[in-house]
Amino acid sequence: MRAAAPSIGEAVLIGGLVCHPEIAADRLERLAELRFGTAELDALAGALATALGEAPETRFGALRERIEREGHGAALAAVLDKLRASGLGEVGPAGDPDRAALIWDDAAHLRERAAILSIERQAAAMALAHETSDFHLDRLRDIQEQDVRNLHPDSQEEPGEIGIVHPFKRP
Repeated sequence: MRAAAPSIGEAVLIGGLVCHPEIAADRLERLAELRFGTAELDALAGALATALGEAPETRFGALRERIEREGHGAALAAVLDKLRASGLGEVGPAGDPDRAALIWDDAAHLRERAAILSIERQAAAMALAHETSDFHLDRLRDIQEQDVRNLHPDSQEEPGEIGIVHPFKRP
């Protein structure tokens, strides 16, 4: 069975701790709070947190074997494949743990920030729908500009060119 491909962020968040369990002690609580795009990745993250919580000294090979024995082999393979394919070798098992920790922290921060902006965007859109005003429209635009600046730094789109996208509809 082939698991669905995780996003790069999901691969960093799960794969970084699998490949570098020595950085997990300070990050397990944040991992437990995160939600992933599929039930398989949520289950893999839960199994990873449990394994590292029970035996924090576990190293990559033993951790990988345990996760595969528990039935998460396909999801783990998809995560590790995504890391390799994305050019994030420094997060992989041969990479520097300190660099992997920095990348992990950045990925977790971006994921948390995206969730906050999503909630704020929905609230602003609902407020605009309830009462059409320049204030609510400006707030919605501000949130979308933050999204572009913070979550899509490689975007060539200037904040002034952003159109309002209804949060409950796909463009």
